[in-house]
Amino acid sequence: MKTKNAKKAVKTTIKTGWDLGLLYKGSKDPNIEKDLLEIEKACSNFEKKYKGQDFTATPEKLLKVLKDFELVKEKMDASKPWWYFTLKTMLDSEDSASQALSTKFQQRLTQSTNKIRFFTLDIAKINKEKQVEFLKSSKFQDHNYFLFRIFKRAEFNLPEGEEQILNLLSQTSYDMWDEVGQKSVSKQMVSFKGKSIPIAKATSMIPDLPKGDRRLMRSKINDILKSISNVAEAEINAIYNYKKVVDERRGYKKPYSSTVLGYENDEESVELLISLVTKYFSISQRFYKQYQ
Repeated sequence: MKTKNAKKAVKTTIKTGWDLGLLYKGSKDPNIEKDLLEIEKACSNFEKKYKGQDFTATPEKLLKVLKDFELVKEKMDASKPWWYFTLKTMLDSEDSASQALSTKFQQRLTQSTNKIRFFTLDIAKINKEKQVEFLKSSKFQDHNYFLFRIFKRAEFNLPEGEEQILNLLSQTSYDMWDEVGQKSVSKQMVSFKGKSIPIAKATSMIPDLPKGDRRLMRSKINDILKSISNVAEAEINAIYNYKKVVDERRGYKKPYSSTVLGYENDEESVELLISLVTKYFSISQRFYKQYQ
């Protein structure tokens, strides 16, 4: 029942696009360089203040440096310049100018990261007895997880110089190859029922299509992926060989050891899960067969 005070429904439009103006006004916004310089200055100052110092001698010294490091990491993790140009290239894969700037700024940020790399490497050298002491101390309550991860990875660290080189090489040996693969796929268009559809949208449509159309769409997508398989093969081989060299240099025993450690699982549990899933493949095969 309507009343005199009843309000008319207001039609609202929900914005679904990214508003990059919340970061910067444009590619030539002077605040971009200002923010980059602020990050570089923070890393340089931290390096000058603490590199070569014995800041792990006592809990009090380490706690002070951890608090300073936390402030530097906040600036690094919220790197607006890199995010801005990376998001721009996601919106337009043909935007080569933004891609170039994203790469340029990433190189500068990597160089800044290398300046503070010594910090976690020095913490990792703390002897086992002190590690246990620090982790149990209430003084490090806010930093316990951070220290725990550093100690757990300690045996796989390389000398600082090598760590810095790997940071610099990861962009060309991993990130850029990954970008090539993503761009190659994102540019593809699927011809379906008289329409040209971006492959990402076409893939998302499959579950909602009738059985015949679903098979047709999947077939067309597979044909496109096969046509760019040479690029995908080169990408996979490059990334695989890079990871293989790095893992072996660090001393990991198995190809998945670093990944398992990163997710804080243990290899025995993961291997048991794999064996069980493999043993009962027939169940999933029967399930999905009915939707083909």
